Amino acid sequence: MASKLIGMCRLVHAWLLPVLYETLVLRWPENFHRISCILTSDPSNSLARYVRHISIQVQAVRDDDLLSSDIAELLVVCQNLQSLYLDTLCLPLNIYVPDQAPRLTHLHCASWGAWMTHDIMAFNALTHLRVDLSYNNAISPSWRPLLLPWKKLPRLTHLAIGCDQRTLASELRDTMSFIRGILARPGMVMLVVTVWFCSDDYLVSEVFRKAFDPRLCVLITQGRPTNISSVKEWEDGARGGHILWDKAEKVVKRYRDKGIPGVAVGSM
Repeated sequence: MASKLIGMCRLVHAWLLPVLYETLVLRWPENFHRISCILTSDPSNSLARYVRHISIQVQAVRDDDLLSSDIAELLVVCQNLQSLYLDTLCLPLNIYVPDQAPRLTHLHCASWGAWMTHDIMAFNALTHLRVDLSYNNAISPSWRPLLLPWKKLPRLTHLAIGCDQRTLASELRDTMSFIRGILARPGMVMLVVTVWFCSDDYLVSEVFRKAFDPRLCVLITQGRPTNISSVKEWEDGARGGHILWDKAEKVVKRYRDKGIPGVAVGSM
């Protein structure tokens, strides 16, 4: 009887571990360090190999709360990681190397700090990149590696960027040329521009008229994505639910099926 129970426990254990570790949502320095210690201290990586999705929402309070090097160390052991959500301000800057997270295809940077304090361009396997920025008129230096000669993120097919309708005109002076440059990249399938604090479909359509491309989709919202809403969307996607790309595809399909001219505009 005891041997049967042990056998059952092993079966349950083998079934439960992949479920427990497939998606990790880390919100506080202490739970980040606890999970990181568990995964990085195991020489066989028996638990880390189950990890497919990680959400790191830690805002460092002190310099020793969380560093980019801590995140890098975690990514090194999670070699099967597929999607990553970052909403962190982690200093000092840590340079990632291409063999970290070699299977990472989906990345969501939910803050300017997350984008600016990590070397995102080193993730060579990325196909889907979403970056929520408040003001894109600071876009040029950080985005320039994505433009000609297209050596960075060579597998990128989907890109989403955010801008603020309240400063839309000034932001788009630089962003329009960026949009054209992104759409000129080989293999680009979709570019999504999310416009915050906006409810006027016509205004947005006119603003983006000159940048028309069937692969461009604009999604508007009267507010801006909150941490709660964007994290929930990421978690839904990690578990097989609908995410931003699904919404954009539906909007574009509706425009094309109905023969509506111009840039496809929908709601987030």
